[in-house]
Amino acid sequence: MVNCRYPQRRPRTPWLAAIALASTLFACAQIAGVEAPDLDPRSSRPEPRAEGTDEPETGAIGEAEKNNTDSNAEGIEVTPPVLDFGTVVCRESKVVNLVVVNKTERPRPYEVVMPPDAPFTSDFPLKGWIAPRDHITVPIVALPTVSGDAKANIIVTSEASFATVPAGVIGAGATLEWMTSIADIGETPLNTEGTTRVRLRNTGVRAATITGFAGVTPDFVAAPAPLSIAAGADDEVELKLTKGGAATGKLNATLQPIAAGLCAPAPALDVTGQRVNTTVTVSGADWGKKDCDTTPSDTRDVVVRNYSNREVAWTLMAPPTSFDLQGPMSGVAPPSSNGTTPGTANIRFKSQALSANPGLVTETIAVMLAPNGGTPTTESVTLRVDVRGAVIKISPTELSFVAKKNASSPTKAFTITNTGNETASLAWSFLRTAGGPAWVGNPQSTSTGAQKTTSVGLSYRPSTDPPNTAELTPTRSGGGKICNAGGLAKVKMTGNDR
Repeated sequence: MVNCRYPQRRPRTPWLAAIALASTLFACAQIAGVEAPDLDPRSSRPEPRAEGTDEPETGAIGEAEKNNTDSNAEGIEVTPPVLDFGTVVCRESKVVNLVVVNKTERPRPYEVVMPPDAPFTSDFPLKGWIAPRDHITVPIVALPTVSGDAKANIIVTSEASFATVPAGVIGAGATLEWMTSIADIGETPLNTEGTTRVRLRNTGVRAATITGFAGVTPDFVAAPAPLSIAAGADDEVELKLTKGGAATGKLNATLQPIAAGLCAPAPALDVTGQRVNTTVTVSGADWGKKDCDTTPSDTRDVVVRNYSNREVAWTLMAPPTSFDLQGPMSGVAPPSSNGTTPGTANIRFKSQALSANPGLVTETIAVMLAPNGGTPTTESVTLRVDVRGAVIKISPTELSFVAKKNASSPTKAFTITNTGNETASLAWSFLRTAGGPAWVGNPQSTSTGAQKTTSVGLSYRPSTDPPNTAELTPTRSGGGKICNAGGLAKVKMTGNDR
């Protein structure tokens, strides 16, 4: 029975408080025989939209997600059967009501369970009682914090009955990512400007406009700004070590793009460089971030820069072992024509095939420099590639449950452990292989960060006599590449009555 005098737990926001109050008034109005008001919060709270866009009201849930559930809702009715929030701006919110009806002549307990890492919440009591032939209205709030699709199964239980409601939202916003882990400008002669170029990628679903860079110092600047990067695209950012008249040790700064409408915090990039009292410099080569178990096709150059008025011969002292030289072992860097624009010589390399083990691959090479008529010197520089990906282990891959018909088993869990350096984003497909509806807690998706573990809890509520069996099959749905071939293992569930 609904207690019209019971004060509900105070929601976090005023408009959620209004929804909770309206839900209580709805139930009380039905008891009194008064026509209930329209409780759909969207009718009085229009959704924010970017100017010039036409966001879909649905589209976050497809047929695959609708079929990826198990339900035995005897004695209760849960509507709507799916919660499709459509597109919602990142860090803004949208509400859809979930109605749970008690179809029996006696009070029934209820509980609404949402995965803890899903972008769905509610300030309505998620556990309680429903009066005979009555209902509750639970406002479910979607608050996306990542760009793109987010999906989860919301579970409603009442005694032995359960209903699985797929929920989905598309987070609308930009997500920026530097395509290298560090930017080294290297050595720069006094009173000259050192530069390097890196790429900034937008992995989100909306364009990003960078208006500046946080972390700039008198030594380091970044350009251009403003810079607009479309969804799914990348663009070049030039980093500069400013002119200086005194030699320095290694200098560093941490730069972050400044942009509005980002789903995730702006990424930081460490930038290093050094001013030196010399007229010839050698810079290393960086392939940036590359997927594991691939062979990069692009080449990178170690560059000899000659600011002097005489040519400089260079010689690679020994070929590297992890990278392939694409040209001769020696050559000449021509003199500068004006003392400020260097003559350059490029020593070209190609990365070898990358292993299935994420991590930084580096190798130091030595280049001997012999100015015409001068004393030879040797410079050491680094070749680098950042191998990226997820390495996952799903365990255990078999779960056995015991429960009588129309009873419930204790919860058992399997874990996803990721020892890689990228997030493992998985979609799960559910298949009942024998028996009837029985499986509570099947995931729609999971996201396991680098060096993290995710736990998925399942329980068994059989509606038919045993045996009852089912399986969950994972596939990659974004995030980092899965580096280990056997990582995507099925989880098999078996249920019996003893």
